Amino acid sequence: MTSVSGGWHMHLGLLEDLLSGSARRGFWSGHAKLEAEYAARYAGLPEPGGAD
Repeated sequence: MTSVSGGWHMHLGLLEDLLSGSARRGFWSGHAKLEAEYAARYAGLPEPGGAD
């Protein structure tokens, strides 16, 4: 879940860069940072599809 969330966030950021004419941010370095942020956000939540 963290990788998918970070990927969507990163791709939307790249689209924003493209549309605004800004220099494009580095994908993998940015994705790694976002993945860590989402991991912290999701910490303590039950895994999807896990038993209650």
